[in-house]
Amino acid sequence: MVNSFTSQTEAEQHGLPAGPRYWLGFRMAADLPFDRGGLGAGGLSSSAEDMTRYLSIHVNEGRYGATALVSPAGAAELQRAAVPTGMAGVSYAMGWEVRRADGVPKVSHDGSTFNTHANAILLPDRYAAHARNETSLCHSWSGAGQVPACWSGTPPG
Repeated sequence: MVNSFTSQTEAEQHGLPAGPRYWLGFRMAADLPFDRGGLGAGGLSSSAEDMTRYLSIHVNEGRYGATALVSPAGAAELQRAAVPTGMAGVSYAMGWEVRRADGVPKVSHDGSTFNTHANAILLPDRYAAHARNETSLCHSWSGAGQVPACWSGTPPG
């Protein structure tokens, strides 16, 4: 990963925009403090290219291109449902939620900072990955329980 940062200052120097807040229904740029205490649970700023590289490793059995970064068994272990979450049909793996959505096995992770939100969704059986990053906590779609219809074979609409 060549354009990912755990420092807000460094990320801003490489193009991270100020995230917005909403005040009386109006979207306004907000210079909010960086939550260093939350780095273990989130706070990584990544480019779309870096996220694509990272997610591709998870849907390609631990490989990035021709390079094996994790063994196929290790990659599978990262996504193995290990602990029930208490939500029906959802288990926790190593940093991932594991479930079936629309009959398709799905692995996902989401996270938020003070003014951003991100979802990462893997469909390992289909070798597909999706990432959605938002610079607002006022988002209208949550990937936690959904799979895009085109991935599940369901016609749109």
